[in-house]
This record gives sequence, C-alpha cells and structure tokens, in this order.
Amino acid sequence: MRINEGFFNEDYYMEKFAQRLTQLREARGISARALSLALGQSKSYINQIESKKNFPKMMGFFSICEYLKISPRDFFESDIKTAPDGTNLTPDDLEYLKLYKQASKMKRMKIKAYMDGLLDQVH
Repeated sequence: MRINEGFFNEDYYMEKFAQRLTQLREARGISARALSLALGQSKSYINQIESKKNFPKMMGFFSICEYLKISPRDFFESDIKTAPDGTNLTPDDLEYLKLYKQASKMKRMKIKAYMDGLLDQVH
C-alpha cells in the first residue's frame, strides 16, 4: 500500500500545514519573504510551502518553529491562540481574558491599575 492510499491523505496534511504556517506567520506580522530570508532560504521558500508546492524537511520545520518561538507541538495545536505580538496564549491566559471581558468598565479600570502597579514593581 502506498502512503497516499488508505487513511493518510498527503494533500490534506499539506493543506493544514500550509494554513497553520500562514496563520502563525501573519499573526506575528512577518512576510513570507522576510521569514524565508531569516531562515537562510530563497526568498520564495515560505511562499512555496504555503502554496503547497514544497514541503519543508524536518530541520527546516524545526527552524521555522524556532524562528516563530513555538514548539513543534504548538505548531500543530489548533487551539493555540496567539496574541497580536505573536506570543502564545495559554488556556489560563484565555480564561483571564474571558473573565476580564465579562467585568464592568469600572472593574476593568481597577484591574488595569492593579496590573500597572505590579509591572512598576518589576521594572
């Protein structure tokens, strides 16, 4: 049996991989060209992956993950959310955000003031 037969559908996984790479890259505001060059590849390297014309080798995949500051596992975790600055949000982070959004405006202002005070203590 060939690997493309049966339960393994190569096209499906290439599509999912390309979508996830695009999602993570765009969440960090990185162009495909900039990521390609940062990885020491040709300027079209990431574009070829995202358009499913090419697939990275294992070390290429690890380099992509390292550049994006995520683990290989996080790359495939579909429920991983990213903040606008590209950092991963944990389930606890998402729960705090949910609670924050449910709070009244006055409570949000108090939470912000409290957090600002904590950050001032750190710096």
